[in-house]
Amino acid sequence: MIEENQTIYSFRHTGAIRVFEKTGSLQKLQQVMGHSDMKVSLTYLRGLEIKQLDIEDLPEL
Repeated sequence: MIEENQTIYSFRHTGAIRVFEKTGSLQKLQQVMGHSDMKVSLTYLRGLEIKQLDIEDLPEL
C-alpha cells in the first residue's frame, strides 16, 4: 500500500537507487531507467551519501 507521502514516482526512485547500489554502474542505471541524458540519471542518486557526482566525473562513452 502507498503511504501518505508516497507516490508511484517513489518506487521508481527507490528502484533506481537499488540498481546503482547493486551494480555500481551509472551506465547500467541510465540504461535501466531509459534516460537519454546521464544528468537525469544522476538526479536519482542525490539522496545517497556519496560524493557529489558531476557530469565531468563520468567516463566518455
